[in-house]
Amino acid sequence: RGKSNISWSGMLNMAEGGCRSRWMITGLELERGLLLSSESSQLARRSAIIHADSTGSVFILPQMADIRPETKDGDSKRFPIATPSISELIATMASDSDVITSNLSIVSCHRCHGSVKQEEQIVEVQIAELWMTLSRSLIIQSLNAEQETKKIDTSSQALHQLNAYLSSLTSKEKQTEMLHFDKHPLLMIDNRGPQPFQNIPTSQIVSEIVDLDRQCTYALRLAKLSLFGYNIMVLPGAFALSSPQSREICSDGGFYAELDGDSKRCDVCKMKDGNKQIMNQEMDLAAK
Repeated sequence: RGKSNISWSGMLNMAEGGCRSRWMITGLELERGLLLSSESSQLARRSAIIHADSTGSVFILPQMADIRPETKDGDSKRFPIATPSISELIATMASDSDVITSNLSIVSCHRCHGSVKQEEQIVEVQIAELWMTLSRSLIIQSLNAEQETKKIDTSSQALHQLNAYLSSLTSKEKQTEMLHFDKHPLLMIDNRGPQPFQNIPTSQIVSEIVDLDRQCTYALRLAKLSLFGYNIMVLPGAFALSSPQSREICSDGGFYAELDGDSKRCDVCKMKDGNKQIMNQEMDLAAK
């Protein structure tokens, strides 16, 4: 991306095509200083074991940024360079929800001004609320039977709404809503597709679209996965977080700063120069 003319989508396709394991976590934007939480690997393995007998699952990992400033004496109450545990993160957000944000644009190497678009907020809120509910249940194991049933019902309804909304983005009427997303989804993907695609690698069924401008691809893959019948869920307890320390990677003027330093990252996807034709072809192919 940026001055290097490196295709983010092309790199992901090569990495996923070479993956020999059934499950893969893909989409982590290192150039934004994002680091996986210390427990993500263990929680990902746990979910893979639970869903071993079914195929076509996709788990979303939320991406956040610690935006706490330093104190006057130079000290900081922020997390260290290593990402916190889920219990530490939830405790911090409970005491002050404003210190953690999912709007990564405001802390990127090339910062984008303005608020997150409404379309992205819809998905962000749905993911955040569902993820928080399920993540808290990993820590608090004191729910009675009635509370547990209510949590399951609420989570199931939220997952249904999320999948329905993502699938709706592929319609011609809502296609423009797909163009306002600023970050690539961080996903744990089952490389075995849902029926009748279980013998075809997901990396072949729903690959990244290299020919589209980068701003056009962020929501497209999630929408296509949902349309192909993948079960979109969240991965409780697992997340990626950037801190001021990890974001210092932007200031060295090197490879990562160059990747994230393109001013075009703040632009909304423009339906011109063949983008519209490519997008329509992708949607028609998925629909067929």
